[in-house]
Amino acid sequence: MKTTLKLGGKLIVLDLLEHEIVRDSLSDVIAVPLSWIFQVFRNRRIRPTLEAVEAWREHGRTDKYLTQSQAQQIYTEVLTEAIVRKHLLWRYSVVWEK
Repeated sequence: MKTTLKLGGKLIVLDLLEHEIVRDSLSDVIAVPLSWIFQVFRNRRIRPTLEAVEAWREHGRTDKYLTQSQAQQIYTEVLTEAIVRKHLLWRYSVVWEK
């Protein structure tokens, strides 16, 4: 990744987080109801196909997610000065500029 980017280029990563500590449980108090509200109001006209539901189910069985501290450690070791931020709804982002 480091060598592929041109000078001044940006690498942006958006991924899901695994629970880590009590702090994450506290953010769930906000995230769980918001997620439900978004699903009900935003997706009420969209019905996934059975194939899509099964694909997501299979995807969930095999994926492993980093905790925030793991993501912070990995990205800042590999990409010096990378900015790792936690977001609502179990996501984090990494922004690194070459």
